[in-house]
Amino acid sequence: MIRNSFRNVCLAIASLSLALVPSTVLAAWTFNVTNSTSETIVNLEAREVGTSEWGSFAGNLAPGESATFEWGASTDNSSCNWELRATYSNGEAGPPATFNFCETTDLVF
Repeated sequence: MIRNSFRNVCLAIASLSLALVPSTVLAAWTFNVTNSTSETIVNLEAREVGTSEWGSFAGNLAPGESATFEWGASTDNSSCNWELRATYSNGEAGPPATFNFCETTDLVF
């Protein structure tokens, strides 16, 4: 009986400890992109606002499709404000759009 009570207290403490861990430790930062255009997105690039270097996300996104993208660990200490731009299968690139990823994670192109 004492052994079971001790086990239950340990489980309760472990559960509380996990609840106090920030969610960024338990899961990666992600965002969702929906392609609402008539062209396939063949390249998606992002850069932190105020910087000049663009990074790319791999994969094509057909018209009407949605996909979830994951930020790399190199962005862990960045701000919430990022610019994203898409290049389409017809060779055109859309203008960069600024997003605050602390406020929204669903993007539509």
